[in-house]
Amino acid sequence: MTKMQVNFIIVTTLYFCVSAISLSIAQEPPVEELLVELKSNDPTRIVRAIKQVEEFSIRDQQIVKRLVLLLDDDRRDSAPAGFGQNVQIHASFAMLKQGVDAAPIILEQLVKIKSDRGLCLALESVGIIGVRDLNSYNAVLQYLRHEDESVRSRAISAMSRLAIDEPAFVSNLTALLKDESVLIRATAIACLNDHLTAIGPALENISLLLIDDAEYYEAISNHAFTTRKLRAAVAKLLGKVGLSARPFLPMLQELLLNQEDVKVKVWSAMAICAISEIPPTEVLAKLGDLLVSDLGEEWCNNEAIEAITDLGRKALPIADRVQEATKHKSSLVRLRIAKAFFAIDPESATSKVVLLSFDEDELVAETAIEELSKNNAHGRNVVEAYINALNREDPSLRYSAIEALRKLGPNGTEAIPDLEKLIGEDTEGAQWLKDEARNALKAIRK
Repeated sequence: MTKMQVNFIIVTTLYFCVSAISLSIAQEPPVEELLVELKSNDPTRIVRAIKQVEEFSIRDQQIVKRLVLLLDDDRRDSAPAGFGQNVQIHASFAMLKQGVDAAPIILEQLVKIKSDRGLCLALESVGIIGVRDLNSYNAVLQYLRHEDESVRSRAISAMSRLAIDEPAFVSNLTALLKDESVLIRATAIACLNDHLTAIGPALENISLLLIDDAEYYEAISNHAFTTRKLRAAVAKLLGKVGLSARPFLPMLQELLLNQEDVKVKVWSAMAICAISEIPPTEVLAKLGDLLVSDLGEEWCNNEAIEAITDLGRKALPIADRVQEATKHKSSLVRLRIAKAFFAIDPESATSKVVLLSFDEDELVAETAIEELSKNNAHGRNVVEAYINALNREDPSLRYSAIEALRKLGPNGTEAIPDLEKLIGEDTEGAQWLKDEARNALKAIRK
């Protein structure tokens, strides 16, 4: 990590710590005062009020209505060191904390939103906090005819969350597979992943997209995108369908043999193995080869590890390739290996994941700790892994170790000295971590 990156993290942490402290010592403001601030012409005052709504978990219909209108406000607040965010982004995050009761209110206010960006944010919120409801579903339905494809895409995703009649919704998605926009076709495929039980009648139309060579942009973070072939997403979906997709094996085999795109190859191979009762040896071997084909590339996002994880025990013959991938230079690959080990062979996974918990990349180590805890791993080597993580510097990694020890209870006795050491540290701003360590000690000493 460069000195500039370290300084950036320090400044970021200080800024948000100061903000949190300022809010924590304040009194909960009346809703009337917050509404006045939310209607201010000053974006900094607006953002301050939004943060108070979040901090004090204030839920109020008038607040929600105002937050929806702020989705049109693209002004930035005046946070120091370049940390300002658009008002609309702050408002959208606050809406997510308003709970399921806010979804109908958001939908009522959609007609008042003027910008396409605002509509996208509102529909995203409904797609996250909404529940299955016919009235809400119908309220979103009209936006399938919107002229902006991004708005239409968000509407489809929201409808997927709200749909009561699954077969009817799948029928709507099937029609969208023929849409002129590749983004809409890709969104329909993505949503079909959440409705596999009703997907049967759509399979023929889905398979036709295996010959669709279109590409679309897929978000991998708030600020980064990657391109993806539509047929890769289709192959991934067919793999999840399983045996019912057997008629399409020849098309998938042709893609594996003749496509140059690595993601298409990866998901075609996964689909072939998932659909077949016994995965073809040569196809599994190909998937293993794809996993280790870029071991020396630092910033790659090799999806073969995800495909292998999806295959579970069917991927056991290439477990040695997964072990080889623990030396992958890209942390994006390594951080997904712990989950793969447990999916492939839970009986032998613990010792392998323990080794991953010592990875120099703290996020990789944290993921390994979380997978050990999630899978109820136990034993001296597991406790030693938790103790090692407990004594590293990253607060998030230390918290994961504390939580794992709390869950482990009396079986984590060996970690008591290290938990007591953490509690006794003279470290400002780590009180929350010490409190969690005390809770872990109570669980261990029961």
